[in-house]
Amino acid sequence: MVLLTQAVIVPRLGWPPRRLIRTGIPVAIVGFGMLVPDLGFGAVLVGMALAGLGLGIAMPGYMAGPTLLVEHGEQGGVAGLISSTNALSFVAGPLVGTALYDLRPVAPFLVSVGVLALLAVFVVVNPVIRRGDRPVEGAPPAV
Repeated sequence: MVLLTQAVIVPRLGWPPRRLIRTGIPVAIVGFGMLVPDLGFGAVLVGMALAGLGLGIAMPGYMAGPTLLVEHGEQGGVAGLISSTNALSFVAGPLVGTALYDLRPVAPFLVSVGVLALLAVFVVVNPVIRRGDRPVEGAPPAV
């Protein structure tokens, strides 16, 4: 679902990074939230689809948004930092998720909902994201 969303839906939307993030995170929260109660196979499919849709919408926003907040010469470094953070999550995520699952099978989904909820609050209260301003003088407006 993430691949389909990023290949087909996001390009057609043409939304700026801020809107992608603010739309994708709540959709992902609903998706992961549907995985917490035992509602059956159909609910798992819908929950996973919504989680993938939400992450697929939000990911291009958080990949592009920070690079638009810095000067042109710093964009490559910021993009590299974001990519390395993503790579770290592919290593640490399964380890943490497995440990949480060992504690309780719904724990990884509860933690995902919690982390995404904190992130949703952050993107709403962060003054730079809220205004869409750039802290760098002379940088074009974006996010």
